[in-house]
Amino acid sequence: MLDLGVEPSRGIRKPDLIVKDVPNAIVDFGVKTYNTWRERRDSTTAAALVPSIAAQPATAWAKSTDAESLPSAHAVSVIEIPRHEERPGGIRFGALVHAALATVPLDADPPTIERVLSRFRSLGREEKMQALVQYAKKLEPVPDRFLALDRAAFTVPECQTREDLFPEFADGKLHFYADVNTRQSPTIAAFLSILFSAINGQPPETTLAIPEDFVRTIMDSLGLGTREVGLNAMLTRVKRYAEDAARAA
Repeated sequence: MLDLGVEPSRGIRKPDLIVKDVPNAIVDFGVKTYNTWRERRDSTTAAALVPSIAAQPATAWAKSTDAESLPSAHAVSVIEIPRHEERPGGIRFGALVHAALATVPLDADPPTIERVLSRFRSLGREEKMQALVQYAKKLEPVPDRFLALDRAAFTVPECQTREDLFPEFADGKLHFYADVNTRQSPTIAAFLSILFSAINGQPPETTLAIPEDFVRTIMDSLGLGTREVGLNAMLTRVKRYAEDAARAA
């Protein structure tokens, strides 16, 4: 049988809290404190709803009356550069360009061998192929003063196609040029462009410090293993020129 009229034992009931005997001064102070807090909360919420900065696209702002009211607005020249037909594009290439620019200090010295290797280690196969295409177009042409020389002394016989490497040593700095058919051997041209970007204008010691796995790091994952023999031969020739320059210094 259940006992009727038994008070439940489930903590303190709300009426018990309300009816407790508390001095009116304490109750009034509590109500005042609560109301003050609530007013401050509402005021803060209302202020947060008002944006402190009004952002808008530059095109929309330029068409507004605010832009016309600027007394010191300077005229901006717009220069349009025609797009090259063979220029790579797409989302992935754009991401590659922005990733590269984000890590390039614009006031830096020419790239070191380690920076070149670090960059190519971070690239996937497609990104490497796109980078090679761009580097192939940057290969510096051979000056006329070298064209009259006996090419036999500068040819790298291990290459499948004829490649001539010309060293120039002046004021303690080395500079290399390569006579390469870019259309016939774009991979060779790209590799030499990458290599020269790190060692041209540097002392012979920079060239001699190139690690043995330089070719493999640049060409890894491209499926161009047959090219590594010729590329390593060119690297060996470049180092030989650097050794001669170091002895002559």
